[in-house]
Amino acid sequence: MVVFLMGLGESQKPFASLTFSTGLLDIPLQSGFYNNAERSPFESAGHPGLAFFFDGRGCNTLTGNFTIHEFSHSPTLGIQSFSATFEQHCEGAAPALFGTFSYQIPEPSVLSLALVAVVVVRRSTSRRRLAAANGST
Repeated sequence: MVVFLMGLGESQKPFASLTFSTGLLDIPLQSGFYNNAERSPFESAGHPGLAFFFDGRGCNTLTGNFTIHEFSHSPTLGIQSFSATFEQHCEGAAPALFGTFSYQIPEPSVLSLALVAVVVVRRSTSRRRLAAANGST
């Protein structure tokens, strides 16, 4: 199961959540098309789970499908990239919510370079402050 929580508000509760699950299909979540989805975490055996909630509103029951286009993860870094499209029908109604969701973390090398740059800038700023406090340049 993968749950994405987005946009924490003043109450520190998730503003939106999106869940994809294949636990009751007895397979790991992976790229592919998943039909006959039911509301997660209440899906029945043999069905994938899907749920989209926005500002505390969602479906009591749902049907739908989703396609996982990309899912890259590791035990140490967690989810590195994820891309999916979905179709969700609430309470058996014909109108549907269609969505596309993508998640990508930056490459570790980019993060490392950014952290080094911040440290270098702060260090030289601290030296200037120290020199100014001591009356030297």
